[in-house]
Amino acid sequence: MPLEGAPATPTGISRRALFGGALASAAAGAAVGIVATGVAEQSAEAAEVAAASPNDSVVDFYGVHQAGIQTPPQDHLVLMVFDVTTASASELQVMLAKWSAAMAQYSKGVPVGAVEPDRDQAVPGDTGEAYGMGPNALTLTLGFAPSMFDSRFGWAKYKPAIFSDLPAFASDALTPEFTGGDICIQACAADPQVAYHAIRNLARMARTTATTRYTVQGFGRASAGQGQTTPRNLMGYKDGTRNIKTDDELDQFVWVGNESDQSWMVGGSYLVARKIHMLIETWDADYIADQHAVFGRTKAAGAPLTGTGEFDTPISRRRAQTVRS
Repeated sequence: MPLEGAPATPTGISRRALFGGALASAAAGAAVGIVATGVAEQSAEAAEVAAASPNDSVVDFYGVHQAGIQTPPQDHLVLMVFDVTTASASELQVMLAKWSAAMAQYSKGVPVGAVEPDRDQAVPGDTGEAYGMGPNALTLTLGFAPSMFDSRFGWAKYKPAIFSDLPAFASDALTPEFTGGDICIQACAADPQVAYHAIRNLARMARTTATTRYTVQGFGRASAGQGQTTPRNLMGYKDGTRNIKTDDELDQFVWVGNESDQSWMVGGSYLVARKIHMLIETWDADYIADQHAVFGRTKAAGAPLTGTGEFDTPISRRRAQTVRS
């Protein structure tokens, strides 16, 4: 899924314009119908609590690239995939404008809508389970699947030429309920409840326009950013040693450049979300030598079998034999 906004105007579209010129102003909460009585006071109160909290790390929602891609990896994730149920381009645009404004607010650790309305018979605009908890380095990353570029919303001519559904691989056991979808939102945070709260409330906003196809929750970092130690997977091995981290590497391998046939995609990226079945009960009973051979690394240090340190450059067995001889 591409991780940038989609076009709504035929010429001169930019990534920041996203779904039309209205979205930039909508991000400030204007004219999108998400501000309710008491929100300003409760947002200020939540921000004040968050400011005194140890979990007050804020990742800006707006920037050159979407947050949640280059951001130092957080410990918790909720990924929700939606099917768009409306056939109206204007309804879709309103939903995306609401989402954009709400995502900017949640990234600051403040609610969208009143947690406790002034009237007894009013429904809370925000569910409140993350109220006062702080931002917790929350990032919300939005992506569109190839299916969004069909004839429904007039986006077909904006589809990148290289963008299509992945084929099934030889070892795949794909199930329809966890495959496909139209839109995804990836929420990552230092606290699982903060990530869940954001996804839950965004889903509430979309209930007349899109429905949830599936949700995946994750814990533990799957990668290391600059200055972070390499995390371990559930098999006990360091995972992500060779992942790219520097700006130059990101420019080369992650961000879409001017080579794209769609100018709105420049500076964006692509996401592949895959569920991997780990047979950890069988793995736990395997000999350590076999485990080392599977990963090609030692378990404790994470070093390649031809080295002693995690970041040693692996060398081929043939070369290693030559060096020893």
